[in-house]
Amino acid sequence: EGLQRIPVFSSARSVVHALQTLNAQKIGLLSPYPDDLLAHSITYWNAHGFEVKAVAKVMVVPPNDIGLISILGFR
Repeated sequence: EGLQRIPVFSSARSVVHALQTLNAQKIGLLSPYPDDLLAHSITYWNAHGFEVKAVAKVMVVPPNDIGLISILGFR
């Protein structure tokens, strides 16, 4: 009694929904993760219908500095 059903989504699932809403097909990733985890991430995005066109490895930075990351690291 008193329990409410509230939908819960992971951040990744929310991004998938947003990208689908935008009709995105090709994406780029900025990744602070090791290569093995990055490979799983690429598989995840591919499985949801997105082509990963570019990947850049980044160092973890403070949230206020995220806009300073250079796109020169993209491959």
